[in-house]
Amino acid sequence: MSFYAFPCRQLVEQGPSHLRTFVWECRFHTLVAQGQGRSKKEAKTAAAKAVKVRLDPATLPDGPSYQEAMEKKRKREEEKAAAKKRAEEEAAAAGPPGEGPGPSMEKAPDSSQAKHKKYDYKKHIEQQQQRQQRQQQEAFMYMQFRNGECNRSE
Repeated sequence: MSFYAFPCRQLVEQGPSHLRTFVWECRFHTLVAQGQGRSKKEAKTAAAKAVKVRLDPATLPDGPSYQEAMEKKRKREEEKAAAKKRAEEEAAAAGPPGEGPGPSMEKAPDSSQAKHKKYDYKKHIEQQQQRQQRQQQEAFMYMQFRNGECNRSE
């Protein structure tokens, strides 16, 4: 896919490698234009500019005005707000969880409770502290052994 707004194709590549000349062609609807340059980029740009110069603004279709676009955006936002309000009213009419015709959100089936365990941060900290204490004890015992201070009878 081309990065240019117009479909382009290379027509000619001529000259020695240190003096290359490229000719590219760009099309937009019925308009066709050619561009020439020392690099492919220059040739593509020249061809696209040639098409752009030939364009007649009177023949181009009219896009939506700024005011129309803003009106559409405002309507979409109003529709979203109305939908949110309806959802909140339905939730309030249904009552608290566990009551009414809908399924309760408080009571999860046993299988889902087993799959999703809550992370216990305090337990994690305790385990980390115990691990650090063990490592310190092992390091202390190793240093005693290395210095010959350790009783072998222990």
